[in-house]
Amino acid sequence: ATLNRPSFNPPNWIFGPVWTTLYILMGISLFLIWKQDMSKARNLAILVFMLQLLLNFGWSFIFFYFNMIGFALIEIVLLWISILVMLVLFYKIKPIASYINIPYLLWVTFASLLNGSYYFLNRSWFQRRTIVWQLPSPQSLEADKLNRCAQYKLSIN
Repeated sequence: ATLNRPSFNPPNWIFGPVWTTLYILMGISLFLIWKQDMSKARNLAILVFMLQLLLNFGWSFIFFYFNMIGFALIEIVLLWISILVMLVLFYKIKPIASYINIPYLLWVTFASLLNGSYYFLNRSWFQRRTIVWQLPSPQSLEADKLNRCAQYKLSIN
């Protein structure tokens, strides 16, 4: 089964160049913070950077591999918050390191809207999928066994 796509879903080819650019900008911003004198603020900023990077990495698996689009929506909100915290911490240390991550925040905002749209456009798909994963009742198993026996007897005669 395919999912209903939001009308504003970009073409697949756009994701590679966008993410490449964003990762380069994130790397530059991390370098700008990394080369500052060691301090609690610097270490906290680097820790939050690593946290958002972990959340970023995890979202792809949750959304694409596990197809847990509802859980991915919750996870991407946490990612968005962690990026915002990172921007504030980076700004206090080196404002340019914060500014060059604004496109990243904007892209994740857009990705959050996409994720939410996928979830709301496909709620019935998720409900059907959940029903399929439920174990059958003993009565339905017995009825299925009787049906198969009856079909087998009919095919023999």
